[in-house]
Amino acid sequence: MNNRSVQYGLIAAFIGIIVSVISYLFFPDQLGNPKSIPSVLNILFFIAWIYFMAKAAIDFKADNGGYATFKEALKESFIVGAVSSVVMFLASMLMQYVLFSDVYKRVQENAITKMVTKLEEQGQSEEVIEQSIQFAEKSQSMGVWFTLPFFLILAFIICLVIAAIVKKKRPDGI
Repeated sequence: MNNRSVQYGLIAAFIGIIVSVISYLFFPDQLGNPKSIPSVLNILFFIAWIYFMAKAAIDFKADNGGYATFKEALKESFIVGAVSSVVMFLASMLMQYVLFSDVYKRVQENAITKMVTKLEEQGQSEEVIEQSIQFAEKSQSMGVWFTLPFFLILAFIICLVIAAIVKKKRPDGI
């Protein structure tokens, strides 16, 4: 395992944690809104995340005389994606359930209120609205546990593309 890839993963996670803290502290009422500052910050983090995964593969290739197999490039880039995903997941859990639990609950309540308003505007019955609220509350608590597998799979897919671009086989005889 390349120490540099782990470092890049930790740097990417640190950037993600900073984005989350800024979002929770300064823009709590905008969380979940796709046209908000937290969404823009998340896009910037996503770009940085991809950058560090690619940089790990490119640096490995440079350190090996300009050559890297698909497997080597995939491994180096995925280490970044995996390390940053795990660290971000743990930090997210800490922020949502300990540090900023009040903000997280308020965001959940706002989402449910918006959903209820839309359902009422559509003329849905109280029974349907109540079922929707129960489903939303259950989904929100369960959704947290799907975050890590989702980001690991996403990282793997992105790393497959990075490895396909970065790979360069050694010529025979070298």
